[in-house]
Amino acid sequence: MVKLLNSLPRPELLILLTVLTALGCTLSPISLRPTDVPEPSKLAELEYIQSPQGLYGEVAWLDDETLAVQYRTGLLGALSPRIWRLALDGQSFEMMDLPKHVSCGPDGENGFEAPERLLDGRMSYFVACRPAGDTFNIKYYLMALDNQTGQVKQLLDYPMPESIVGTGGFQWNPTMSIGLMGNANRFISEQMYRLSKEGWEELDVGLAQAYGPSWSPDGEQIAFIGAKEKGSPLTFSDLGLYLMSADAEDVHPVLEGFRVASGVAWAPQGRWLAFPAAFGEGDTEKNSGLWLFDLDQDQVRQIAEGEFGLPRWSPDGQRIAVVQFLGPVDDREHRVAIVEVGPLLAD
Repeated sequence: MVKLLNSLPRPELLILLTVLTALGCTLSPISLRPTDVPEPSKLAELEYIQSPQGLYGEVAWLDDETLAVQYRTGLLGALSPRIWRLALDGQSFEMMDLPKHVSCGPDGENGFEAPERLLDGRMSYFVACRPAGDTFNIKYYLMALDNQTGQVKQLLDYPMPESIVGTGGFQWNPTMSIGLMGNANRFISEQMYRLSKEGWEELDVGLAQAYGPSWSPDGEQIAFIGAKEKGSPLTFSDLGLYLMSADAEDVHPVLEGFRVASGVAWAPQGRWLAFPAAFGEGDTEKNSGLWLFDLDQDQVRQIAEGEFGLPRWSPDGQRIAVVQFLGPVDDREHRVAIVEVGPLLAD
């Protein structure tokens, strides 16, 4: 395991920390500068699921043996994504028959994307709606599918504030009373919305960028990706892993000094945060990986090498489903993978 502290605190260091805390002093977050690339001690086992070539987006666990995956065959437009059911053994890959949104009318176009597993076992997703003859009017609605009965329900009585899904998708708190989602101004100046059944509001956490949220299992904290400066499509931002309270107070970083992170996922056990990122300078592909931050030990470790999308924990917290991006940008292959992280958590 990679430790950002060289060793566990010695007795004299513990005494010093106690004195500083009593005096009201605060400690800086763990910071990895771009040249500090942690060396992996042991990587997790990673297995690819056999599935057709194409463009894969978010993934979600439907049950222990099945994923829901956002998929399309190519760059076919904003409404081309669909959600497919993918068996972990690769023996089944079928498009889910989701209903069109009523606001689109019989001749409107619909797209389906960003599946998420809810705590009650349902699958939430977005349906995009473009009425016939209204080229530029696309609205997104948050829905939920009961995988047992096939019943579909709209979760919020209004369309999303943006006509695109924010980076990191939509994340409910455990009681499904408050949700968070980015405004999709990706890697430049993205900020989050706070949404409830009553409506939505912009959330200002005091950072130039804030996106990719994930709630703690007890609903008391929120983890997200943040940056102190605005980004640019031509350069990489210096990012950090942040925590804040459920009411968006006490915003503070726990890890800084990485790039190219699309979001974070809080483990069901409450101890680990999984996130994709690139540490170090130079070629992003060579320095990218999937990482775990241990909240109990204030340590970060790499669990897989390469470029990844949003990680999603299995309900038992032993596996992570994620899309890996292989090859150069102009000829990139998307592969759905399962990371067997359970054995590493026991180390």
